[in-house]
Amino acid sequence: MVLTFFELNKITDDVLENWLKKLPKFRQDEVLKYRFRDDRVRSLCAYLLLCVGLGRIVEKFSYNEHGKPSLVDEQLYINLSHAKSAVVAGFSETAIGVDVEFIRKIYPKIVCKRVFTPLEIEQIENAKDPTGTFFKFWTLKESFVKCIGQGLSFPLKTVEFRLTKEKIDCSDNRFQFSTFTQNGHQIGICATDQHIVKNLSFEEFSKLVTTVSQGGACTAPTSTNH
Repeated sequence: MVLTFFELNKITDDVLENWLKKLPKFRQDEVLKYRFRDDRVRSLCAYLLLCVGLGRIVEKFSYNEHGKPSLVDEQLYINLSHAKSAVVAGFSETAIGVDVEFIRKIYPKIVCKRVFTPLEIEQIENAKDPTGTFFKFWTLKESFVKCIGQGLSFPLKTVEFRLTKEKIDCSDNRFQFSTFTQNGHQIGICATDQHIVKNLSFEEFSKLVTTVSQGGACTAPTSTNH
């Protein structure tokens, strides 16, 4: 399952303060270490989206050598991503990676030669929407390296994607990939099988945050296949 929340702009100062109080001390400290308010909101909502998906407040994480978080003493894979006004959380019994990026008006061409193969660059430059295509490739590569637990320490040029209207081909055929655009953001998912994507409105998210912070069980609504 993958949960998404695209309404961080609705987090007022009162909501931020109220939700922050619901967090364990270690996570409050993690949020407050950020200097800027927007970064605090993203950190807060990413953690709460994870808690909503699990149906409980998470008290502790463990981390691998690349800094990827995992749950302690639980056989469930998790992954988080946030950008601009969106947060995404992935949950699976097998490895999963998710990435979300805000789609800027002009893509950074200088990045292409560093992370994309010649075939991928050709697809970007020849696309009707080069910027959109750039972010599709970027989120797919990010989701892949997060899925395998290596992050950007992995040499990105060693995995290659080919995009068509029908499917996403990858040189590493161990995983299934999906990418979609929503609310001005591009989302990439890498997993061993297809996952349900559930998008939460601000009202839905607020109710679930209240439920899970009070120790109640919750189920995220509104499902879409991607």
